[in-house]
Formats: sequence, structure tokens, C-alpha cells
Amino acid sequence: MSKRDRGNLRKISWEQVKNYNQMLFNLIEKSGFKPDFILGIVRGGLAPASLLTYLIPEASFLSLRVIKDGDERKIDASIVNQIDFNGRNVLVVEDMLETGRSAREARDFLKMKGANVKVACYFASQKSEIDPDFVLEKGVVDKIVFPWENLGK
Repeated sequence: MSKRDRGNLRKISWEQVKNYNQMLFNLIEKSGFKPDFILGIVRGGLAPASLLTYLIPEASFLSLRVIKDGDERKIDASIVNQIDFNGRNVLVVEDMLETGRSAREARDFLKMKGANVKVACYFASQKSEIDPDFVLEKGVVDKIVFPWENLGK
């Protein structure tokens, strides 16, 4: 793999996140999709999902933990199993889809529970195995560092 194929390091500021969130909201609103729930995938999706609830206050905020076990993904469904998703609109949110496996697992799980599910993210890498419904940039090769990734350091 050449240096060009690996991309660059892109550090995202909180100001950029604010702009990304508004742009993502605009895409969702333009589509006519009205989520009943905004579900952030732990960890990367929590900040973007939470911020979207300020722009879509009628949607309830949820989080879902997808546990990685090698190439497999498993849902920690202890909280979401208590909710009736049948016929409800759910927006699954990530900051970036690297492989997209966690978002796919969450989407498929919620669809099995009867939900109408859309996936939203700021970025999708060129390696993403799913195509998000709402995305600001596809085919990303850069390493993206979001501001929440540095909070514990």
C-alpha cells in the first residue's frame, strides 16, 4: 500500500463537528425521514447522536453497545430489548463507518424488532461494507481523529 493509499491524519475540531451535525441534519430533514429514536453506537456514535437530538428534539435518545469479538459483532441488547420498535423510525448514528460492521449489526437487529432504520454518519471509509443512508463524505482514506477521542488523555 502506498503512502497515498493510506491517506492523511485529519483532526476534527468541535467547530467542524457543529457544522457537520448541521449538514447531516439538513440531509435527514430533506429526505423527510422523521426519527422516533436517535440511537448512538457506543462509543463513536454517542457525541454525534446526542448533538442531533438538539436539532431533532422530538426524537428520543438511545445508545447501543456493539461488542467486537474478532470479526464478529454482538449486540448488548439489555436496554433496547425493553423498547417496542415495531413500526418506529430509528436513526442509527456513528461518527465514521470504518468497516461498517457495527452499524450493520445494529441496523439488522433493529429491523428484526420491526423498526424502519436509517444509518447516518459524518464519514464512511472506502472499506465500509455498508452504504449509509445519510453521509457527508464517502470513500475516506484518511485517519480521522474526532475531538471526543482525546478527552480521556
